[in-house]
Amino acid sequence: MRRIRRLLILSGWPGSCTPCRPTSQDQVLEVATGPGYVAMGFAAVAREVVGVDLTAAPLAIAEQRRQEQGLHNVRFQLADASRSAICGRRV
Repeated sequence: MRRIRRLLILSGWPGSCTPCRPTSQDQVLEVATGPGYVAMGFAAVAREVVGVDLTAAPLAIAEQRRQEQGLHNVRFQLADASRSAICGRRV
């Protein structure tokens, strides 16, 4: 049985992007998802994708696009990642 990896993607943060190749067993968290383009791209290959952002307006766009594309393994949440402990550390 393959172990589930949890991948953290920090969109738009300099130096935060390292190449990763999620599989159908992986979970992805995208911080600063905006309208969700990156999150929905990962949805094609990952088991589950969560996109978080600080502002509601782009999340509404992301949710509308998610519904239009019929994606069921992606969700979007309003959150301030700078106040959250993710992967055991402050972002």
